[in-house]
Amino acid sequence: MTKPYSLKLGLSLFAFGLVGCQSIADPVPTDQVNNSVTYVQAGEGSYNHQAISRLSQHEGVTPEYKFSGTPLHTFQKADSNHTQAFVALRNDIVKGHLIEETVKAVQQYKITHVTAAVAEPIAMCLLRTKTAISQQLPLKAIASHPAALAQVTKWKSGKALSELSEPKGTSEAARLLSVGAYPETTAAIGSCMLPELYPSLSVAEYNIQDIENNTTLFGRFYVEKREKSISKKDAIEALKAVIDEAYPLSEWSKTS
Repeated sequence: MTKPYSLKLGLSLFAFGLVGCQSIADPVPTDQVNNSVTYVQAGEGSYNHQAISRLSQHEGVTPEYKFSGTPLHTFQKADSNHTQAFVALRNDIVKGHLIEETVKAVQQYKITHVTAAVAEPIAMCLLRTKTAISQQLPLKAIASHPAALAQVTKWKSGKALSELSEPKGTSEAARLLSVGAYPETTAAIGSCMLPELYPSLSVAEYNIQDIENNTTLFGRFYVEKREKSISKKDAIEALKAVIDEAYPLSEWSKTS
């Protein structure tokens, strides 16, 4: 299984018309490109952060990137600044495998040029405060994004834990735990790299997700606003085509 990469690097540092679309091999006009910034879906400490940090290390560069929340907002920022977006395209265990929010973004934006891809293993960890671990406090509740809470059903079985849903994401749940917004008897569920962002936390348990081999495919690419939004059905087909082109670009990440 791929080893996690340090967040320190990151911190310092979908349809389109299938006819007449720009191939990933086609060059992007240099007078339209600002390579200084990449807009990244989600926020610090997210799996997106983990994936782009790993990509940056693979490429041997220290780019500037800005976290932009939803795929749609990420596309908007990348298009308006003539630069790239970095967004999740598919996941092994999501129903239909496609990322629903990315499909919605592709209805409004066309992906024109894919430059890189990462197949990132999604390992979920149980995060507790160092105080809770040192004092061996009982675990009474878990906090995370609803999607993450739904992916640890086997681990939760028989534990009778309260669940705190945090729609802003796994990283936000970890942040709230780190600043004392949750009781010490609460744990957050998220990336195993989150303690680097929130030093008061430690990993109490590794790989608690239901499916061990759970991978998300992330892509980095240029986008442009569509003159007219397309249907969800067409967006799904377009996104599938992008994924087919992105997969070969992610081969490096399956062995490193």
